[in-house]
Amino acid sequence: MVRSSRAQNGKERRSKSQPIHSPIHIDSDDEYDGPSNHLSRMDAVTFYNVSGESEGSSSKDRSYRSSVHSTTSSMTTSSTVSSNDEQSLMSAEAAWDHVAILPDELPFAAGDIINVLDYSSHSELWYGSCRDRTGWFPSSHVRIINRNPVSQPSTSDDFPPSMRALRTKIVQELMSTERDYVDLLQNLVQGFVEQTRRRTEMFTSSNIQRIFGNLEAIYSLHSKFLRELELAYNQKAPENSCVGTTFLRNVINLIIINFSRVTHFQACRLLRGMPKLTLEGFLLTPVQRICRYPLQLTELLKATPLSHLDREPVQAAAAAMKSVAALINEKKRRLESLQKIALWQRNVEGWQGPDLVETNSRMECSGEVSCRCIAAGSLLWHKDVLLFLFDQSIVICKKDIIKKNHYLFRDRISLNSATFIDCFDGKGSFTIHSLFPVSFVFQFAHCLIQLVFED
Repeated sequence: MVRSSRAQNGKERRSKSQPIHSPIHIDSDDEYDGPSNHLSRMDAVTFYNVSGESEGSSSKDRSYRSSVHSTTSSMTTSSTVSSNDEQSLMSAEAAWDHVAILPDELPFAAGDIINVLDYSSHSELWYGSCRDRTGWFPSSHVRIINRNPVSQPSTSDDFPPSMRALRTKIVQELMSTERDYVDLLQNLVQGFVEQTRRRTEMFTSSNIQRIFGNLEAIYSLHSKFLRELELAYNQKAPENSCVGTTFLRNVINLIIINFSRVTHFQACRLLRGMPKLTLEGFLLTPVQRICRYPLQLTELLKATPLSHLDREPVQAAAAAMKSVAALINEKKRRLESLQKIALWQRNVEGWQGPDLVETNSRMECSGEVSCRCIAAGSLLWHKDVLLFLFDQSIVICKKDIIKKNHYLFRDRISLNSATFIDCFDGKGSFTIHSLFPVSFVFQFAHCLIQLVFED
């Protein structure tokens, strides 16, 4: 029986290859800024809105997977099978240049060969790959070269029973882990986020946002992603399932990740009957899940013969998800570096000025140096200090003889308004350039550097 909510969301049934619209834009910032107002090309031409689908179904709606299967099987028991077999890959030649204006568009030049991965979602816009890039492009800009380049089914020679069994196992594991992951996200949202919102005397909205971040957006996104995977999944012959295109359509959305500082919610954990783990362990699962996709797709690629319809989409999806995982790991390293800077600043007594994390992202090096501070041509002080060099600032400190690993703040310098002058090494004298109000002369073990600073 088809769920009534699906009938209320649109009069037309969504094709199995219809993409999830309103992709989330991820920029280079460390913090997630929430859904972007970016309008994708598919948003501008489609009349079907998947955002109205139920995103917060209760635990009673765990049968939504079977309802998805019944949606495809209500018309014919082999609808998914026939859809996967009929939607063969096409090759097309670009008739005109196409300049990508939106991030999800595919740029190409006249004469380029494009592999069409999805041509059933919309008649005017197709989804394909060209020159290691994937995206949407207008169908009027290309002419078809070969409609069914992979017309021959996989033979027993290139797709032996052992490989079929392996691919079946990998596809089933991919589906099972994604279902378990969505169930976990549902438990987190319903068992933690919603419970904390009810206790307004204990948790403010800002505290909930800092703790859970965009967890609800991740749950909504993966619920829709799972529904697409279910539509592409071939129940009778899992080895024939074509899931690569589903990943390619959702690569931009799957980048959504947020890191939050967490505390322990033992009462909520027991209420939901979840394993005995801290909330921090559960909130790390989005990072772990994103990093697991490349491994699963790589194994799936090894078990996919060259003649399989899913070969090229899986290969492109594996490469794309590797890039996503690398981006996530880099963001994680940057966040860890910022946390180290914040913890270091706490150990500095008498700190002055804004926090280092506002303009700095990493500490380059540190060590003891001999420093002279000169202002208006006069020597203000000359001491041995500790110098900490960050990517945008220099902090001068003294050791705290009472507290271990603590420092006394002396001065800070912004590298954006400073100029480095390499002084001549040796025992001879050197000239102090006092054109600027403040000048620091640092004497290292192997070099002598003058830093002029305009206050």
